[in-house]
Amino acid sequence: MKKVLFFIAGSLVIGNATAQIGPAITSFSSGKLDQAKTQIDNAVSNDKQNTKSKTWFYRGEVYRGIASDPTGVYAKLDTNALQVAYESYRKAQELEPGSTFAKQAAEKQTELSGVAINKGAEKFSANDYPAAARAFELARQLNPKDTVAALYSAYAYINMQQKELYPKAIDALQVMIDNKTTNPANYATMIDLLQATENTDRAISVANKAVEAFPDNKDLRDKQFNLYVATNRTDEAKANLLEAVKREPNNAVYLKNLGILYDQSGEKAKAIEFYEEPWPLIRPATMPTSTLVYCITTKALIFPRKSATWTSSSTRKTESVWKEKPKNISRKHCLTLKETTRPTPKMATCWSR
Repeated sequence: MKKVLFFIAGSLVIGNATAQIGPAITSFSSGKLDQAKTQIDNAVSNDKQNTKSKTWFYRGEVYRGIASDPTGVYAKLDTNALQVAYESYRKAQELEPGSTFAKQAAEKQTELSGVAINKGAEKFSANDYPAAARAFELARQLNPKDTVAALYSAYAYINMQQKELYPKAIDALQVMIDNKTTNPANYATMIDLLQATENTDRAISVANKAVEAFPDNKDLRDKQFNLYVATNRTDEAKANLLEAVKREPNNAVYLKNLGILYDQSGEKAKAIEFYEEPWPLIRPATMPTSTLVYCITTKALIFPRKSATWTSSSTRKTESVWKEKPKNISRKHCLTLKETTRPTPKMATCWSR
């Protein structure tokens, strides 16, 4: 009976020794991370050791070493090593606040942000976007104002091409906007994501801020204009285009769209003015059919001021008498069409060089 009791006591001594963190520290210092992992995991499973900040601090150290292993050999031991390191450092601070190891854990936790960004960049380059997003999100937790982590976490979510992840990308890009990003593409991407998630009001708000920050950026102004049109904000859309025309007075698309807006708001004379304006700026012979403007109000197809003639006798038959001749426009510039007539490929052949 005594031998049995002695054997059991011996087993307890051996078990307790196995749970000590000394071997884990030695293995970690020697770079033997596989052994250190096993030993520190045993330590945190021990009821006496897992109440000490020192145990959790070294667990954080071991797992940080695994996550940042440059050889890639030890990184396979735990693909979630970064998160484990972060949680271990936090545990060390919670168990014995103000202790030496709690203070060291706080310092190491801050340093972990750089490790997380490097790991995220590595995974992003390897097209492992889920792992990249996890690493960058951890970096954001550690440093909420870090714009590098925010930017790359946003694109990691976008590259996963899952619409349900767009809100996470939006949240990350908001950090860039709050920090006054100098890259207009960040605003453009944010607007696109907000539209994709049907958050139109916020998209307009971001577009307005974007145009204010980058007033000469054509892409951002175009996005703002399209949002105004989509939400029937005609006055804002006109103001957008009038400002754009100041910068590009010969932009036929802007002029034509202004004509459409004035037409829709019932300002017929103004609409005709802008419908007519673009034609001298474009070579008729190369103009695609889709750009022929059919004026809904006047039922008139607008022609360029010079060399505009019909060359097809069959098409000429659609000509009819003016019912109400608009002001400031001559008979040679317009041809009234039947109400059911629309521009067709055949009509496109009527343009002369």
